[in-house]
Amino acid sequence: MNYKFLLLLFSTLLAFSCNDEQAAGPGDASTYIKFFGAENADLAHMSQQTPDGGSVLLGSTEVLNDEGISTFKIKVIKVDKNGNQLWQKIYPDFDEDPDGLISLTGRSIITVDDGYIIVGDSIQSNGVTNNNSLLLMRINDSATDNSFEFTALNYQNLTGESSRYNVIGLDIIQDTDGNFRIISNVVDRNTVIGTIFSKINTDFSFDLNDCNYEFAGNLALVKSLHETSDGNFIFGGTNRSTSIDNSVLRRVPACFNNQSGGSDNLVSNPTNNYTAGQIISTNIGYAMVGTNVTGSGQTDVFFALFNSDGGVRNNSLKLYNSVDEFDGIGDRDALGLTIANTNDGGYIIGGQTLEDTAGEEDILLIKTDALGNIQWTQVIGNANQERATHIQQATDGGFLIFGNTEFGGIDTMVLIKTDKNGDIN
Repeated sequence: MNYKFLLLLFSTLLAFSCNDEQAAGPGDASTYIKFFGAENADLAHMSQQTPDGGSVLLGSTEVLNDEGISTFKIKVIKVDKNGNQLWQKIYPDFDEDPDGLISLTGRSIITVDDGYIIVGDSIQSNGVTNNNSLLLMRINDSATDNSFEFTALNYQNLTGESSRYNVIGLDIIQDTDGNFRIISNVVDRNTVIGTIFSKINTDFSFDLNDCNYEFAGNLALVKSLHETSDGNFIFGGTNRSTSIDNSVLRRVPACFNNQSGGSDNLVSNPTNNYTAGQIISTNIGYAMVGTNVTGSGQTDVFFALFNSDGGVRNNSLKLYNSVDEFDGIGDRDALGLTIANTNDGGYIIGGQTLEDTAGEEDILLIKTDALGNIQWTQVIGNANQERATHIQQATDGGFLIFGNTEFGGIDTMVLIKTDKNGDIN
């Protein structure tokens, strides 16, 4: 195992971030670090590689109104293969406020033929109260056209019930019929009380009675939605309770008439909390990464494999604690946040160490084989707080890490490209 600590100097951050949205000038580099920020917070949500070899980055940018109240807009940035910014779009534009939209957050993005589809949530004023609604937005890939199409569906639209619960859109895929499948959480007073599995047609039309279901319960969703080979769907997250948290993989039919058609498979322990970070599909089923907190308070990254039917594979659960696995780091707690398949049949895990020698958090990379056995680890960070939000393997075999760092106490988005060993040259 290798250990690398990359010191991002204060002067480097000053040169490449904050008031300059273009992180760096053109160049052709196999590895790089790019910053995207402004005078207020910019939060990273997801990155997606594009057919032209670049990436599209989805984030949220903070806006303060005249009264100093904080709201958010969706920020989308297109970069080339070297991480150089090609265009940036903010939705809605600062001089627009369509249909009473107050604040927008995009949480997942997919590529379609003519651009991108974003799912998230909007806070929309109805003259009485402000509630989060499921947001579905279509944008184009043009650098000069900032137009967009959107639909916002509140709890009543999605369920037929009149309660004013908040709906938080978490993940989206396009199914084999070309329609959009979306998972959302139902939230009441900051507590998850349900899950909605929605079908929305390609033209953004919606039929409440066409394969749309609400599941009661406190399953806090993560990026996890996948269609199975037999036309069913998989998604998951964390079942939160007052006593213990369990990570869940839920399998549901494409359509059914009641809530009895689904089945849950758990990563659980009577004394440990298992919090899911992300679930991906693999060539044998599914892989989950997350965080395990023991009864004594130790925090470790966990990894688990699931069969194609959603059942946990025997002996597949791995706990990566910082005593042995993170060579050179020492005894440090860590979070498991994101995971991707790798070309060699293994996995790359992105996470966050919870303390470094400067007292802050760093980005953690763990490379494993097909069974989850560690091949190498790397840590990237400085004296500020860094975290990996989304990770992918690049077309050249390196890795793309999209996440956040801080500059002057302000969150700044960062895109990091490493080589195949997790190094930055």
